[in-house]
Amino acid sequence: MTPRPPLVSERLGEIQLVLREKKIEGWLFSDHRGQNPLALRALGITGEPLRRLLYWLPADGMPVLIAHAMELETMPELPGETLSYTGWAELRRALDRTLPTRGAIAMEHAPIAASPDVSRVEAGTVGLVTSYGATVVPSIDLVNAFIGTLAEHEIMSLRKSVAALARIRDEGVKSIGATTEAQLHDGLVEAVRGAGLSLVRAMVTSGEGTRSWPRESGARAIEKGDHVLVDLFAREGDGPCAHISFVLARGEAARAKKALADASSARDAAIELAEMRLRRQERLLGYEVDDAARAALAKLGRRSVRHRTGSHIGRIPFSAEACTFDSLELEDTRAALPGHAWSVHPGVYDELGGVRAHAVILASATGLEVLDRGPREPMQISE
Repeated sequence: MTPRPPLVSERLGEIQLVLREKKIEGWLFSDHRGQNPLALRALGITGEPLRRLLYWLPADGMPVLIAHAMELETMPELPGETLSYTGWAELRRALDRTLPTRGAIAMEHAPIAASPDVSRVEAGTVGLVTSYGATVVPSIDLVNAFIGTLAEHEIMSLRKSVAALARIRDEGVKSIGATTEAQLHDGLVEAVRGAGLSLVRAMVTSGEGTRSWPRESGARAIEKGDHVLVDLFAREGDGPCAHISFVLARGEAARAKKALADASSARDAAIELAEMRLRRQERLLGYEVDDAARAALAKLGRRSVRHRTGSHIGRIPFSAEACTFDSLELEDTRAALPGHAWSVHPGVYDELGGVRAHAVILASATGLEVLDRGPREPMQISE
């Protein structure tokens, strides 16, 4: 089993320094029945507590865990004081003793849910917290820095998973004889499992079905002149979820070939901007990468864009828990940081179908690493 990622409790000093720099009183993790998986993963809590759970990480001083008396034994060993409660009145007293009466408290909550994947705390809990006097501010930048970044062993795992999926694309597909979506899907699933990876999802869509996000593969025959859009999600053990997307064709498929060349130009423009900024150690914001890809498509006459350019790679596919390359679905102003990885996948779509050009990239302390860059042309399906 892959070692677990570092917990926030093991990075108290780093987090507290950032909290003080941002003039935030502390970071309050809150969960009820798994509503905030970010908090559970950050604290190393397995399963879903049935009752309210809070962990206060102050800018100064020691943390405080507030948990129901019946669930204390299931809690991991966390630094700081532990306060138990059984009823509502005891919970209120514990909060009254713990929370500041002024200043800002960071929580996984955004007032207008601009980033739904990070806005995990419902308004009622926010109202409870603010009733003690402090204000709640989004923890999105803290999540980006301390939860969204991959540890070294996770990066190694991601490299292996991406390399295995790329081999399946470049070599394994040639040995799969398929005349229907379902046959190709089953062959790819077998190849992924044969590579020693845990399959998360495999999607195969052909013809006009490629106009939208790939559905579950069906019995549709792949005809001559069709192109096929494939998405594979897989991981090594319980490591980060790797994702690659690629285009296959049966016969010429000239329209798909031109579309993929255009999408590849957008992909390369996104990578070029990210590589330049990170190599120079200049600030790179997520929406800027999306803008670069969309500008490249516009120069080619492709102005209709249906989705973001790149998604954060983490333990959950498309989680958006860290910086995404997005100025369309949300204006992502988070910074790209060392330890972030992305699935880059700009797409070109029209009434007859769609394609996506793909790459997997990783930010390091010294620049950008391209783990995989997909082909600029569709690959042929074996008869």
